[in-house]
Amino acid sequence: MHPVGRFTRRALLLSGAKGAAGGGVLLALAACGATPTPQVIEKVVEKEVTKVIEKEVTKLVEGTPQVVQQTVVVKETVVVQAPTKAVEPVTVELLTPDWGEKYNKIVFEDVAGWFHDQHPECTIKHVPAQSHQEKLLTQIAGGMPPDLTYINYVNAIGFAFRGVLLPLDERFAAANLAIDDFLHGVTHSLMWNGKIYGFPMCYDAMGFYWNKNVYEEVGLDPEKPPRTIAELEEHSKKILKKTATGDIERVGYAPSSFSFITFAYMRGGQFYLDNEKKVTADDPKIVEDLQWEVALMKDLDVNKVSAFWSANSEAINAGTVFPAGKMGLKYDGIWMGSTFEEAAAGTDFRYGLTYVPSVNGDIKEQEKLYQPSWGLGIPQGAKQPDWAWRFAKWYQVDNGLDVCVYTESTELYKPLVDKWIDRYVEEKLGGQIKAYGKEFLQATSMARSWWPAMPVSSMYNDEVGRAYDYAVHDQATPKQALADCTTKVQTELDRVLAALGG
Repeated sequence: MHPVGRFTRRALLLSGAKGAAGGGVLLALAACGATPTPQVIEKVVEKEVTKVIEKEVTKLVEGTPQVVQQTVVVKETVVVQAPTKAVEPVTVELLTPDWGEKYNKIVFEDVAGWFHDQHPECTIKHVPAQSHQEKLLTQIAGGMPPDLTYINYVNAIGFAFRGVLLPLDERFAAANLAIDDFLHGVTHSLMWNGKIYGFPMCYDAMGFYWNKNVYEEVGLDPEKPPRTIAELEEHSKKILKKTATGDIERVGYAPSSFSFITFAYMRGGQFYLDNEKKVTADDPKIVEDLQWEVALMKDLDVNKVSAFWSANSEAINAGTVFPAGKMGLKYDGIWMGSTFEEAAAGTDFRYGLTYVPSVNGDIKEQEKLYQPSWGLGIPQGAKQPDWAWRFAKWYQVDNGLDVCVYTESTELYKPLVDKWIDRYVEEKLGGQIKAYGKEFLQATSMARSWWPAMPVSSMYNDEVGRAYDYAVHDQATPKQALADCTTKVQTELDRVLAALGG
């Protein structure tokens, strides 16, 4: 069950429509033209030159030279100044979900101003919308699409197959960029039928925080987080604390539909066979993981878990339920470290951050991981597609290192990833989390799995969540719930593919 109340960054990214508390700050820079810079060029010109030469003429007195004037044509290179033309100002409209004042400002508006400083002729107008997807489709239907739009790993291909997004393959090729230049899982979540429909922007670096104080209290080594799925279960059972009436006072790992997908991949499960266009939610490894999640939830009691979240909603909203010692293990993103650092100030709260536990605990297994990701797409009918592309490329490649460090976002362009990790750890991570940053980010950047990129990706994500809920509420066995999910999504996928001509 999900906690009610505070929007997590992940929930915002997934929904594309739900905003955190606080209004967005709309950037409204007046478009202004750049002062034209004269262009200096070299030009080859021809001109006639009269030369005085001495020429010996044999018919005259021997030895007496004849002075002759001769006109010849010579070529020389001269430097000229080409005529200057006033640069026309342009405005690129960037449509995103409303991420709240803090992230709207840092991730887009500050960066948009930075881009404008480097390209004075172009203004990036950031438009945050609480109903992002609906606004995008409405603008397109009205013939007024934005120039650039946020897309994520569950909605990108749904937009693409409707004809909402421009394929970007020719632009990638012209920029001498290849899909393999970026982290594997992120780019493939933006691809359909061999074409790419978005510029990779970021991924969520997700892992497990562990509360060292709680570990010590229950007799676990506070310096040894769970590395395997079996250890995660063992630690969670030791951490779990209930009252005499069965109410939860403290929880270890609390299963959710989101983390269920993560662990299904870590076990080797595959949700989709792209070559066969086959939905495989009932893959045996996925069934195995849901059975495990259901067993954990039965020990907790799903109703007691819901009551625990409700009773601690205020602490959840403030991000303090974990520092308060009511949760020993928390699955969340690296950005939560700053919240925990604030909570730790003036206290003895100690914690660490580790990558997602795997079957055997080998860090190489992190290649099975998938990370939620997002990108920037150019809608059909965009008025400034060239500038939209230029900004997207600048964001991750041309100025990617500085942008991603400043915005506390993840770098995806492989030539910059190692440098980004070093700088991010040094400049953005402080306190207790700093010691874990490098290994953690190296592990998350290894991820090579991705959520199925297909026309019904968003529906599939919803149906997997519904199957999880049916199973943990004992309304269906894990196997039956996932089989029903497979059938329903496959039927819709087949319908859509038939409408598209196969």
